[in-house]
Amino acid sequence: MAFIVAAANLKAQIYNVPGYSPQRDAASFLPLLANVIVPDFAPKSGVRIETGEKDANGNPVAAAPPADDEPVMAQVKRKLSQLPARATLGGASYSALEFEKDDDTNFHMDFIAAFANLRARNYSIEEIEKLQARLIAGRIIPALATTTSMVTGFVCVELLKLLQNDPQKAVLKDLQANLALPMFMQIDPEGAPRSVPRTIKKKPDPVNHPDYEEEEDIKTLPADGFTVWDKIVVDEGDLTVQEFVDYWKQEHGVV
Repeated sequence: MAFIVAAANLKAQIYNVPGYSPQRDAASFLPLLANVIVPDFAPKSGVRIETGEKDANGNPVAAAPPADDEPVMAQVKRKLSQLPARATLGGASYSALEFEKDDDTNFHMDFIAAFANLRARNYSIEEIEKLQARLIAGRIIPALATTTSMVTGFVCVELLKLLQNDPQKAVLKDLQANLALPMFMQIDPEGAPRSVPRTIKKKPDPVNHPDYEEEEDIKTLPADGFTVWDKIVVDEGDLTVQEFVDYWKQEHGVV
């Protein structure tokens, strides 16, 4: 109930509800809640969660469909294009709320404490009082309001560049910052390190035979090397370890 009271008041403030005045009396919410019909949970039909196990009839569960390879930025742009135009929102106005943990009248800590305890109750974690939640928030906010917020801001700047027609690499920047100095420096980003085919030398028994070395050829896929951003999708369904090893030998010649 505390969550409903706090969340309702905060939403009314954000959406500038006409005639709004703070309401803490839970009894005033009860007539409205009495008319709320919560539908019974019904699982969706045709949805199958891949677990690697067998179904109720003992049959192997079918492999999940391949992951969507659509580039992340393309997904973001597609989602943004689906948002309604601002003109269609009419005269709606919104207000940003600045978090203040020490104001007992703004419902901020009421919301955080209630939300945290709902989550704690869901996962059988010990619940806390609002004062304890305020103390925890007091230790977190100084960190969020300094370095973390600055880094997040610079990351969003780079994200906006990516949304603007896929700029060239030279437009993107790495940031090095130190608030203690203070020092802010932007540099051109380097490419991801590439692992390439090579021959390495190793000593099988460095204690008893320190001078004996063996050479080992390191093969990469693809042959010209790879970075941490590359991937190989193995879409072969459920495999044993031996079948997985055999797949690499048959498909890519890797033993």
